Amino acid sequence: MSGVRHIHLFVCLTLFGLMSGCVTAPVAPLTERNHGYGQSEDEQKLIRRANQFETELLAKGLVLDDDTVTTYVQRVGQELVPTVTDGAVAIRFHVLRDPLVNAFALPNGGIYLNVGLLARLENEAQLAHVIGHEIAHVVQRHGLQQHHSRKATIIAAHIADVALFGTSIAYLPALGALASYSQEAESESDRLAIGYMVSAGYSLQGAEQLFKLLQEVNQRESIWGSVYSSHPDNAQRASETRSILAGRYSNVGSGRINARDYQQIRERIVLENLRLKLNIHQYALAVKAAEHDLALAPASPWLHYYRGEAYRLMAEDPSGAAREYAWIQDEKLNDELVERYRQLRTVHLDKARQSYRQGLSQDRNFAMAHRGLGLVAYAEGDGQTASNELNQYLNLGREIHDRRYINNILGRIHP
Repeated sequence: MSGVRHIHLFVCLTLFGLMSGCVTAPVAPLTERNHGYGQSEDEQKLIRRANQFETELLAKGLVLDDDTVTTYVQRVGQELVPTVTDGAVAIRFHVLRDPLVNAFALPNGGIYLNVGLLARLENEAQLAHVIGHEIAHVVQRHGLQQHHSRKATIIAAHIADVALFGTSIAYLPALGALASYSQEAESESDRLAIGYMVSAGYSLQGAEQLFKLLQEVNQRESIWGSVYSSHPDNAQRASETRSILAGRYSNVGSGRINARDYQQIRERIVLENLRLKLNIHQYALAVKAAEHDLALAPASPWLHYYRGEAYRLMAEDPSGAAREYAWIQDEKLNDELVERYRQLRTVHLDKARQSYRQGLSQDRNFAMAHRGLGLVAYAEGDGQTASNELNQYLNLGREIHDRRYINNILGRIHP
C-alpha cells in the first residue's frame, strides 16, 4: 500500500502547485459586456494549462475518433450555447475514450463527454442537459472562480484507486485542478442548463430523467468530485431540479426528446465502452453494462461476446477480479478474496461459454464467438475443441488482429 500513499502524496502536491498563487477578484460571465476574459494573469495561466491538457489528451489517443458521434455531439452542443459577448471563447465539444461516468469543461472552452457517460444516457434531451451544464461552467467562468477561491476538489484517493488498475487515465490530476467546481457552481450550472434547454426547444423531462439515471451509477464508476457520480448530492440536485421545473418553467410546453436519433449514436459507442472497461480490468462492471445493453438489443452478437469476454477474463485473472470487487465494495483486498475468485473459475468459464453460444445463436458465422469458445476450451484443457473453434475463428474472421497469438496457442495444442 506504500505505492498508493506515494500516489496520494504526488497528486496532492501536484494539485496544490497548480492551484497556488490565486488572487480573489470578481468574475463576470461571458454573456456580459466588458467581462475581461483572458486578461488577468491567473486566467491566462488557466487557459494555457487547458490548451496543453487538450494537446496531451489528443496525443495519447484519448479523444474518440468517430466523426459521426463527434459531429452529433457538436451539433447538439452548438444549439445550446448562449450568445457570448465579443466571441471571447469558442466552445468546442469532444468525446473522450474513457469508461468512467464523467464530463468536464475547461477554462479555454473545451468540453469533454466520456464514452462511459454517453453509454448511460437514453435520449438527446438528457444529453442536452449534460452539455448545457458543462457550457454553463465555461460561460460563468467557474474555473477562474474556483481558482480564486483556492478550494480545489482533491481527488487523490480515487486517482490512486484508478491507478491501481494500470490504466492510462493519468490525466486525472490535471483535471482536478482545471475542472473542479464548488457546489454553488454546480447548482448554478444545473439551473442555467435548464434555461439553455428551453431556448433550444428540448423537453425538460430530460433534466429530471438524468438524475434518475445517475442514481443507478455506482460511485466507483465515476471519480470522486464528479457531479455524475452516485452520491447524496444527486438526490438534492434532483429535488432542486423538480422545484425549478414546477416553478419558473411550469408553463413550458413539450419539447424535443429525440430518443431514436440518440440511440443510433449510442449504438456506436456502447461496444467501445465495453472494450474500455475490459482494458482497465473492470470485468464485473463490463458484465453489468453488457446486460443493460442486451435488454435493449438482445439480438446483438457483439454484446453477448463482450459479456462472455468479461466472464472469461474474470476466470483468467482472479487477482484482477478480486481487486475490482474490493474497489467497488470499498473492501480490503486480501488473499482470501483472491482465492474466492480462483474457486469461481469454473463458474465464470461456463458463463463465458454460454454467452459466446448466445452470440452464435444470433449469427452462426460470428467469428469472435468461435474465438471465445476456443479460448474457454483451451483454459479448460480441452485441446480438440479449442483447436476446432480457433480454426473456425481464423477461417471466418475478416480482419484477424491477433493471428500470431492464436497460432501460438494452436502450436501449443499441436506441437
